[in-house]
Amino acid sequence: MLRLSDPGVREILAKMPDSAPLIGFGAGKKKVSVDLDADSPHLLISAATGGGKSTILRCITCQFIHNGAHAFVLDFKRISHTWARGVPGVTYCRDIGEIHDALIWLAQEGVAVSTGTSRASAWRAMAATC
Repeated sequence: MLRLSDPGVREILAKMPDSAPLIGFGAGKKKVSVDLDADSPHLLISAATGGGKSTILRCITCQFIHNGAHAFVLDFKRISHTWARGVPGVTYCRDIGEIHDALIWLAQEGVAVSTGTSRASAWRAMAATC
């Protein structure tokens, strides 16, 4: 497991582009990241129960928040992302009604972004995690 207290991790994080969060390290300590601007605006994380999906999403989301983005955390299980409750820069939704309203807003904002009428300055870095 990668920790902020590990030697050199904070320095590596500081050098990562805002659009390319550090996901971890591969063979030979090679940085693993996806540039959401240059490579793809989407990221799929798939693993079995206990495989680290929530941990990876938390890591990515925290990097975006640190870089000034606003995150939407949609926690329909109500226990997967309790870390996000009360965190500045996070809209935490756990009830079906809250999740529904957040998804409607995100869809409307997506349309506004595509037509150039968006008022949100950090749309690129908004994260919705389930």
